Parts: sequence; structure tokens; C-alpha cells
Amino acid sequence: MGQQVYNVNGTYSFPTVGGVSTYTVECWGPGGNGTAGSIGVSGAGGGGGAYAKSTLTLAPGSYQVVVGAGGTSNKTIFNLTAVVADFGVTAVGQTGGAGGQAANCTGTVTQNGGTGGNGATGSNTDGGGGGGGSAGSSGTGGIGGNGSAGSAGSGGTAPAGGGTGGAGGAGGGAASNGSPGSNGNSPGGGGGGGGACAGGHTPGGAGNGSDGQVIISWTDPASGTSPPPPGYSAGPLLQSPYTLAGQPTGGQTSPYSPPPPPPPPPAGQTSKHNLPLIGSVKPQETGNRWYRELDRFTQLVSMMLNALLMDKQLVQTGTRNFVLYGAAQKAPRDPGATDDYSSGSFTGKMWVNTTTNQAFICVSPGGPPGGNAVWKQVTS
Repeated sequence: MGQQVYNVNGTYSFPTVGGVSTYTVECWGPGGNGTAGSIGVSGAGGGGGAYAKSTLTLAPGSYQVVVGAGGTSNKTIFNLTAVVADFGVTAVGQTGGAGGQAANCTGTVTQNGGTGGNGATGSNTDGGGGGGGSAGSSGTGGIGGNGSAGSAGSGGTAPAGGGTGGAGGAGGGAASNGSPGSNGNSPGGGGGGGGACAGGHTPGGAGNGSDGQVIISWTDPASGTSPPPPGYSAGPLLQSPYTLAGQPTGGQTSPYSPPPPPPPPPAGQTSKHNLPLIGSVKPQETGNRWYRELDRFTQLVSMMLNALLMDKQLVQTGTRNFVLYGAAQKAPRDPGATDDYSSGSFTGKMWVNTTTNQAFICVSPGGPPGGNAVWKQVTS
């Protein structure tokens, strides 16, 4: 099972995984902030973020991920509108913020976040209200406890995978400062309200709401439950007996059975250089392996150049057979060991550095189950 987690506010790009088309996307909205206490008055808790989930079929490519920041009105979003989780509302004065609303979410499963607890008025011992808990796939977020004289509200609970709300801060009484509310817990817990105090002392500050979160999960193609790439059929692992010079022996494995090779040309047919084509060696030349290997090498180089010109990737489909498939990866840098199977690389994938115009080919994607990717430069 593969998984990618985004739990810090910001905008990201999720690249699909080679051979995988079905993904489960879960989103948690951010939690709202609590409010600070004051003299004889305690603050309230922020609301917890909502939850949304869908299983999607994605075409190969990259998809935008937006993680909402705690204490803001920014929702957590996958692919613009495909999956959306609402934010918890920041508290106002002594009134707890509302939890994120399922009605404002997009997904096949949606749940409400918990409402923040209220603050109290009238005593320098008043504790702050607790933040609301965020929702999860199995239920709504818990409501934060209300603050009262001599007692702070507890943070709202959360179902599995959600974030609990921050507790309210204790009141300081006549001789002490008020305690600050606790920050909400990730993902999406609301912040607690600050405790009250007497004159001449400092009231408790507000707890912050937690950022939202996105979790994207999929089944690795090696398990056999995801569809193979175009042109391939599901089958047992194959191992090539051929290796590149300087590479570990044993070859690279593939989770798919390649399609059958194309039929050979008519016997005796030659190339434009008057060299025998693969599979068409004349009987009197069957012992001259040099001719056959040179022609194979010439065809492979030609396909590699065509792959660059047509913005395609060269993919091996048999012991010595290749096809042009898909668009080459483009980036303003050279590929590295971490540009591996988990990021969508596979044996034969092309990479073009848009800054230097140098091209590379993936010799080994490093998995599954793991290992570093190996890339070779094919231009000078």
C-alpha cells in the first residue's frame, strides 16, 4: 500500500504513480483559533475542521493539493474541487467557533467538525473554553467543553485519524496570570481559549487551530490489484538475463508480462545500409553476429532519438524489443536516486533537463519493494 501525507499548510503537486489509476483521497479542514482571556473574562475555543473522502480514478499526471492553514478560512482541497474539507471557524469573544460543515465539503464521505466551547464572564478564575475536535471517516468531531469559574473546558474529542481540540487555559484568580489556551492537535483541531485574570495580571493567550491534512493512498501495482500500463497484461514477475555494464547482475524485474514481439520482416530483407534486419538474416550470414548486433544497436539509437524528438519515452517490452510510450518527464534539473518507482519512474522512462537540454533514461526505478533509482545520460 502506497501513501502520501501532506499536513503542513501550503500548496503542493501530487504526481501519480506508474501503473496506478485508483486513489483514495482524504482531506481534513484546518481548525479555528481560540480567543484570549481578559480581566474577569475567559476566551472561547475555535471550531474543529471537517472531513471529506473519495475514491478517484486519475489519469497519469500531477494534481494540486492545498492544505488549509489553522486559524484561516482556507479549506483543504484536492484537485480544485474533487475533494474539499471545510475549515473550523475562529472563536469570537466568549462564543466558541463553529466546526467545519459537511454541507460545505465535497466527497462521498463527509463529516462535521466539533464546535468550540464558550468562555465565561464575571470571575478572575474563569477558565477558557476548549477547542472543537476535527472529524474523521467514522464520525464527527467532539464539542469543546465550556469554561467556567475555577474550571477550564476540555478539548473536543476526535474519531480515529482526527485531531483533538486544545484545552482551555485556567483562570489566574486574584494573584496569578491567566493560562493560555492549548493549540489544537493535528489534523484540524481547534485552539483553546485563554483564562481570565484579575487587574494587574496578564490574561491567558489564545490557542491556535491546527493546519488541515491530505492523505492519498493507493495499492502498489506489484500486488496485482491495480491495472498495468497500456500495452501490458497482468502476469507473473519476469527477470531479464541481460544487464548493463557496471550494474549488479540478475537484471531488473517487472510486475507485468510484456505484449508479444512484432512478427519479423520477410526473410532476406535488408536495411537501407545493406545490413540484415533483425529476424531476417540470410542463411549464409547466420554466423556473423556482428552484423545482427550492429543493426539492433542502430535501431535502438534511432528509437531513442525519435523518443526525444517526439517527446516520448522508450520502454522495453521484451528481451530485445522496445516501444515508444508516454511523454518524457521534464524538469529544470537532472534526475536523481530519489526519482524512483514511488514517484512514477520505470525502466526506460525518459527525463529531459529543461535548463541544460540534456536527456536521461531510467535504467532502474529502484522498486518495488525499494532501492535507489539509477539514471544514465544519453546526450552529451
